[in-house]
Amino acid sequence: MKNILLITKKELASFFQTPIAYIFLIAYVVLSSVFTFYIGSFFEKGQAGMQAFFQFQPWIFLLFISAITMRMWSEEKKTGTIELLLTLPFKELDLIIGKFLGAFLFVLISMVFTFPIWISVNILGDPDNSVIIASYIGNLLIASAFISIGLCLSSFTKNQIVSFIISIMIFFIYLLGGTNVVLDFFNQNLPMLADTVSSISVLGHFENFTRGAVEIKSIVFFLLTIVFWTAINYYSIRYNKA
Repeated sequence: MKNILLITKKELASFFQTPIAYIFLIAYVVLSSVFTFYIGSFFEKGQAGMQAFFQFQPWIFLLFISAITMRMWSEEKKTGTIELLLTLPFKELDLIIGKFLGAFLFVLISMVFTFPIWISVNILGDPDNSVIIASYIGNLLIASAFISIGLCLSSFTKNQIVSFIISIMIFFIYLLGGTNVVLDFFNQNLPMLADTVSSISVLGHFENFTRGAVEIKSIVFFLLTIVFWTAINYYSIRYNKA
């Protein structure tokens, strides 16, 4: 646990050592606000709620989390510091979990800065805060799943841009399965696969949280996604060590 905390502190601190991290944070908050109040037509609906905010979060994460995870292993490989890390008395899993937690905490901090939106909604109306809390939990689970994917993909290349682009592609596939276009296609042409496609879609599980339903099957889906990509990441790092 001590080693994990050391790596977590190192990774979290590294985010704030350059202005880019602050740019990412500001961009995330600004985009979330714009999508909530303007593109989401918050004022035109005349109903206080954060549906628009959470509706666009997975798509914002597609870019945001790809950007913050693209360097986490790629930079280590490019600069050669990965060899140094692997010679230190750290287990591979310690390094992976530490990096994961560092990125997770950065995303969590970014989410905290969106709380003024939640406060504004409560000032303007009387939203169901239990639904908002459940939606934030779902938001953190999506972020965690995407972090594990982005972190894993970063371990396969020295090029941050390559990692960024591949992460976007994989995230998009996870999101695409929950869109109406894809679901309608399967319902009309391959109805026997419609439920399967829906069950592996991030959006399908996230919608349960945005309705205020914290379902065990959705939590299990996100946890299994994290474990799956973490396992691949582990063997990728083991291969580098060998």
